[in-house]
Amino acid sequence: MREHFAAHDFSGIGAFRDGISKVCGCFDVRAAEGGTDSASPAFQASTALRQSNGLELAYVAVAGASVLRSAQAYRTDHLDHFVLTIQNRGSARMRQLEGDVVMRPGDMFLMDAARPSHFNFEQGFSEQLSVHLPREDLIRRIPGLPGGGIAIRREDSIAIAMQAVLNRLCESREEAATPLQEALFALFGSYMHDLARGSADHGVQGEGLFGEALRLIRQNFRDPDFSAGTLCALLGVAPRQLQRAFARHGDSPREQILAIRLDAARRRLMAEPQRTVADIAYEQGFGDLSHFYRAYRRRFGHAPGAASHH
Repeated sequence: MREHFAAHDFSGIGAFRDGISKVCGCFDVRAAEGGTDSASPAFQASTALRQSNGLELAYVAVAGASVLRSAQAYRTDHLDHFVLTIQNRGSARMRQLEGDVVMRPGDMFLMDAARPSHFNFEQGFSEQLSVHLPREDLIRRIPGLPGGGIAIRREDSIAIAMQAVLNRLCESREEAATPLQEALFALFGSYMHDLARGSADHGVQGEGLFGEALRLIRQNFRDPDFSAGTLCALLGVAPRQLQRAFARHGDSPREQILAIRLDAARRRLMAEPQRTVADIAYEQGFGDLSHFYRAYRRRFGHAPGAASHH
C-alpha cells in the first residue's frame, strides 16, 4: 500500500504528532508504556495524504504509540467529516463511543472526527488506509446515520466489496470524482441499511452479490481452471447478472480474477526472491507464462523478476 503514497517517516513522537495533524487533524500522540517523546525504542511511524477520485486518502503506519482525539481537538481544527479506516497490515485497537474493537487486516472502522476517539498501536506495527468522507455527502445518502464507532468485519460480503473499491481508490491516480466514489458510498449505505435491520446475511443479491463473488474469487483463484464461468456456477447466477454487479464498480469478473492473481504473485515474488518466476506464477493460478509476464508488466510497470527491487 505504501507504494501508492509519498509517505514521510518519523523517528520521534513529537515529529509524528505534528505530522499526523497535517494528515488527519489534531491528535495527541503518546509513546507506548516505557517510552517517552524523545526516546521510545518501539516507535516508528509514516504518514501521507493525497486526493483520489474526489476523496481524501490518508496513509498511516505506526508502532509503539497510541493516538487520541479529544473534544478540544475538534474545537481546534473544526474537522467535520467521517473517517472510514481499513486495516491493511498488523493490528490496532480502535475506540469511539460504544465501539471498541481490535482491527485485523481487512477490518474497517467508521470514526466521526467531531467526537473523541482513542486508537492504540502499542502491540506492534500497524498500517492503515483512511478515507475522509464529507459529513453532508454521507448523511444525504444515508439518512439517520448514527455517530462513529462502527466496526465492519472483514468476513462480511459487503466489507469484502468495500475493500476492493478502497484498493482501487488507493491505486487510482484520478483526482476528480468518478464512479468509484459513488460505488463506495453505495456499498457503505447498503451495509448501514442491513445493520439497521439487524441483518448480517446479505445473500447474493444487489451489492451482496459483488462481495460474495469477491469472497469466492479469493478462495479459488489459485485453481488455473477457475474462471468467470465457474464463478457464475458457484453463485447460481447468470453471466449477465454477474457482469452487471461488477460493472457498477467499474470492474469485471475476469479482470478481478486476474488482478487478485497478479497481486498474490507479486507478494510471493517479493517475499521469496529465491524462487523462480515460473513456479510462483503457476502456483497463483496462471497457466500461460507469456500471458503472466505481459499482464504483470502492464499492472506494475516492471518485469516480475524485478519485483524484489520495488
